[in-house]
Amino acid sequence: MPPNTPPESLNPIITRPLPNAVVYDLTSPTQTTITLPPNSTWTSGLHYHTTHTEFLLLLHGSIRLRLGGGATLLTAPKSGEGIEITIPRFARHEWSRAGGDAEDASDVVVIERTDPADGAKSVFFWNLNGAILEFSERRVQGWYAEFWLMIELFSIFWALDNYPVFLDLSRFGGIGRGVEGCVTYLVLAAARGVGWIGGIDGVRRERMPRELWVESERRGKGKRG
Repeated sequence: MPPNTPPESLNPIITRPLPNAVVYDLTSPTQTTITLPPNSTWTSGLHYHTTHTEFLLLLHGSIRLRLGGGATLLTAPKSGEGIEITIPRFARHEWSRAGGDAEDASDVVVIERTDPADGAKSVFFWNLNGAILEFSERRVQGWYAEFWLMIELFSIFWALDNYPVFLDLSRFGGIGRGVEGCVTYLVLAAARGVGWIGGIDGVRRERMPRELWVESERRGKGKRG
C-alpha cells in the first residue's frame, strides 16, 4: 500500500504472504473476515481490549484459542452455522490455526466483530496492514526501519484499544495480571511519546476509506496522543 494511495482506490481485500499468510476482508466497516490458508503461522498475538467486547465467529476449519487462563481447540461444524466465541473486555486472548492433528489442507475462516460496533476494529486493521505493507515495500530496511515500524504499530495499538501482553505473568494470578497491565501501558505510552516526537501518527487518513476516516474522527477513534 504506497504512502500516497488515494483512499477511494484502496482494495478492501488485503493479502499477506507465507509464512504468516493471512487475508483480511475489510469490505464491511463493522466486521472483518480473516482467512488463514494452510501452513500459515499467523497468530493474533496475546492481547486484550478495554472498551470493546469482541466476538469471533468460526465458520470453517479449526483454531487454537487461548482465552483467559485456558486454551482450547475449536472446529467449525460442517453444517456451516459456525461457532461464536465471546471475548469479554480485559480478557487476554490469542488465536491461530490449530495445527497438529487438527490441521488440514483447507482454509480457516473467522469473522471478528465488536460491541460497540463503532468501526474501530476496521480502522485498526486498515492501519495495521497499511503500516506493515508500506514497510515491506521500502527499499531501505534494517534495524532503524524496523524500530520505526514498531513505534508506528504501537501507536496504532495505543489509539485503537488493542493492548498486547508483552510479559506473560498469568501464573501469578491477579498480581501478575496487574503487573502485565502496567508493563503494557508503560511500553505503549513510551512508544507513543517517541512517535509524537518523531512525527509518527499510526492512524492515517490515506490508509483507509474516506467514509471510515470521517466516521472514526466523529467518534474519536482516530485519537492522538
